[in-house]
Amino acid sequence: LKGKPDPVGLGALLSSPRPDPSVVHPDAKPADSVLLALKHVLDLSDREVAMLAGGWAEGQLSNLLQQRKDMVASAAQPEPEASTVRLGPPVVVPDRGSMSGEFSQSTSGSTHTLESLAVFSSFRANTCVFGGRWMYEVILHTSGIQQLGWATISCPFTTEEGVGDAPDSYAYDGKRLRKWSDKSLPYGQAWTAGDVIGATIDLERGELSFYRNGAHMGVAYRGVRALQPLLAYFPAASLSYAERAEFNYGATPFQHPVEGYEPLQAPPPPAQRALAAQLVGCLERLARVTAASCPPPSAPTAHDGRPAVPASASGPSSD
Repeated sequence: LKGKPDPVGLGALLSSPRPDPSVVHPDAKPADSVLLALKHVLDLSDREVAMLAGGWAEGQLSNLLQQRKDMVASAAQPEPEASTVRLGPPVVVPDRGSMSGEFSQSTSGSTHTLESLAVFSSFRANTCVFGGRWMYEVILHTSGIQQLGWATISCPFTTEEGVGDAPDSYAYDGKRLRKWSDKSLPYGQAWTAGDVIGATIDLERGELSFYRNGAHMGVAYRGVRALQPLLAYFPAASLSYAERAEFNYGATPFQHPVEGYEPLQAPPPPAQRALAAQLVGCLERLARVTAASCPPPSAPTAHDGRPAVPASASGPSSD
């Protein structure tokens, strides 16, 4: 039996404290090859390479990378101040305690996909706002009856009532082309699976609007009450049976952001995003180095050492 093949690329750099860098750069001296690989993958400056030129020093490299991390963090823009008109945890999720009916739920990254398993199911998120201008997005997985919008804590959720079926709650339904707030009126455009619905609330002007794939469908409601007891608005939704939608409260960048409106959940801090971008760049360069150092696949051979001939190319068989 043949032994394991020698590691190449990333495997060569990480297989031991003092890997054989000639696997990565076969034409270079070992020490020079390590520095060359590190300079390329980590995007090191000449000064940083000179700091490592004395030999492979794991602790020295760790200190250098920590300095790089600190520099990226200090160069990033400061984090925005916390809002004084938003209540709730920093991470926005569907509030299980508010759910009526039955849902299946899954999370991918920072978005939440819910499917109604009952005739009519409703929920609120765990965060509310009582001032300012806010938005969230819904990616439709199905295109049936759904009521998407905003509701206060006093909006009842039952097997027959959901978002928009009570005062101080507001919803848009693109299946029935209606808007809902205690009663329904014609509004909006017909939606299809894959559409991105933006729900905005402007509590400075008392207006509430909806967007379909970035297109404004008009102000749905004016005179939305604010700055009164029990009048904080939660993102909320009601779905009929087997309807499914994906909710993005802002930690994932919006597909169609609306100027002047804040996400309910702030994206990762600038320093964290800058560091992530740097790490992704390192991984991309490392992948190119690894791919370049891998030998090309050899052609399959027959038992006698001659190139194998595919069965389809061997011609018709004789009886």
